[in-house]
Amino acid sequence: AAPARSPRRWWHKLLLALAALVLLLVVLLGGGWWWMGQADSLASTLTRVAGWLPSGQTLEAKEVQGTLRHGGKIGWLRWTSPTLQVEVEQADIGWQLSPLLSRELRLGQVHIGTVRIRSTPDPTDQTPTEPLQSLTLPLRIDLPFQVDTVVWQGTPEVQATELQGHYRYTGSHHQLAVNSLRWAEGRYAAQLKLQGAA
Repeated sequence: AAPARSPRRWWHKLLLALAALVLLLVVLLGGGWWWMGQADSLASTLTRVAGWLPSGQTLEAKEVQGTLRHGGKIGWLRWTSPTLQVEVEQADIGWQLSPLLSRELRLGQVHIGTVRIRSTPDPTDQTPTEPLQSLTLPLRIDLPFQVDTVVWQGTPEVQATELQGHYRYTGSHHQLAVNSLRWAEGRYAAQLKLQGAA
């Protein structure tokens, strides 16, 4: 008869397998943390996001500097969809990565030189636009922002300057505070609160 296996050997192999698994997890997390601190991690992430966008949408960026851990600077960025184009120049973005663990995106600062927005509707599409029934997001957002110039490229073209404010999404409500906006020789402020779900 074959000798019975010692229970100690079985537990010993199981403990070794668990230790190897924990070590592998630590190495992967450490490598990811190290990569997010590299000077080209922000540019690499924008390139990957551009590849994940749905069909008909594009994302282009130039002069990108910074890390995923602390934010950075984007010289030029353009997002295009079949009905809208948004172009951003001289964006300085700072954020904290640790709040993402509790499902919160907290940006320390967003300062943008110029934002250009252009509507590009399909002239053959006669389908009326449906209003949003709900706008819920997968995480809470805290976003203070400052935009030097906002240009709506339409007919006529509209330009506003010195836009400063704060946007928050609490999980149930969207809150927008426009502290300052200069347009047509006037200065404006606004408060807006919308329910996230109908």
